[in-house]
Amino acid sequence: MPDFAKDWNPKIGLWTTIGHGHTLPTCQLKKVHAAPNAAAKIVVAAQLDRLSEIDVPQILSAIRKMQDLSGGEKHGCLKWYWEEPGPVDTNAAFFTGLALIVLRKQWYEKLTRPARKTLDTILKDLKIWFLHAVEEGSFYYPNKYLGDLVCGWMLTETANNRNSTKIVVDQMMKAADYWLNQGWGWGEHLSDGYTSVCLVELSVLLLCSEQLPAPVRKKYHQVAEYLLTIEDNFAGQPRVPAL
Repeated sequence: MPDFAKDWNPKIGLWTTIGHGHTLPTCQLKKVHAAPNAAAKIVVAAQLDRLSEIDVPQILSAIRKMQDLSGGEKHGCLKWYWEEPGPVDTNAAFFTGLALIVLRKQWYEKLTRPARKTLDTILKDLKIWFLHAVEEGSFYYPNKYLGDLVCGWMLTETANNRNSTKIVVDQMMKAADYWLNQGWGWGEHLSDGYTSVCLVELSVLLLCSEQLPAPVRKKYHQVAEYLLTIEDNFAGQPRVPAL
């Protein structure tokens, strides 16, 4: 069972990770505080019905402080680490955002009013970032772009914005066709780590979306089956080739 008190830093409102980060501003540090880890721990606590053991409003407030609100090209994106001057690895947005979207979808009623307000504010600005990222069409970068698509869709499906919905759906269909028919860009389908990320993203989409159009759902079931077939074929053995 997780010990949520371990490595908790009440001054920041995040958990401490001993060791350096993976970005240039954090690669020499002895400890860091990561937003994706914090968001994931909130979801774990919710799954275990142990939200009362963590300070969800403080954690979400810390994550909010890590969000770019400049109005520029990275508006809505998140820093990976508290210690960074601004977003460096922009994948922090979907790694953190996926967990927060699931929290919003599945356990919103379990949150306090302050926590709900902060969560909704974070997601409102994250939507701006994801719609920007979706339009870039980085099909060759599957784990990143699938994450952007899933987050973009999940934050759009209840907004009743036809223009945004059409943009995301169109890009989802193009991306699925690319992955199924033209290969997987950098080959992340042949990676234990990246395939796992993609399968988590697909699970969030297929299990949590309530308004996914039937043609899109069918395509992304096919994408998931494609990845699971590769998993079955290698049966836990080394992938050759591999990424």
